[in-house]
Amino acid sequence: MRTEREFYNQFVETIDNNIEELYRIRGDLESLEKRKNSNRYKEEYIRNEVDPQIRSLKKEMEERRKTGKKEVEDLCEEYRRELLEADSLKGSELTDDARLLSLGIPLSKKDLSSMLSRNPNNGTMLQLILKYAAEHEINLGVEYVGHSGTIDKLGGLPYAAEVALKWYENNDVYNQLIGEGSELSRLFPES
Repeated sequence: MRTEREFYNQFVETIDNNIEELYRIRGDLESLEKRKNSNRYKEEYIRNEVDPQIRSLKKEMEERRKTGKKEVEDLCEEYRRELLEADSLKGSELTDDARLLSLGIPLSKKDLSSMLSRNPNNGTMLQLILKYAAEHEINLGVEYVGHSGTIDKLGGLPYAAEVALKWYENNDVYNQLIGEGSELSRLFPES
């Protein structure tokens, strides 16, 4: 499973690739507009050749913005599914401690704490241990939240992409929105 930072880096890379494409389109557009305004070409050529190309490039630019946002939406959905899968119970992750939990013998807070320390990265076992503790009113001072916080953070990323792609020429908007050190980048810390 990707870390939050690995996902965020993919998010930024997706936006950067689309911004690069927007700059390419803008360069082509500026070249055509210079040709149009140069007074070296007949009006008929401008109307029949250059103006349709300009309209086509403007449409392509708008489509690139939409495509970029859609790529971010797809990236977020893929990561959301990955996180939900990581949080789901898996029989393959059951350890010998699962048998102890199901035998019906009373387990102490110390027993459960030991199990937690043996299974720190096993979501299935953590959930089973905490469920047993809750059912037997044993407070371990631990709560399993899984990846729900990360999933919540994904919701605003398509809008951030939309803004970054709309204002792609403004480095301040980019840096404040998604650049290193931005509030959004701090939501997806290095592991």
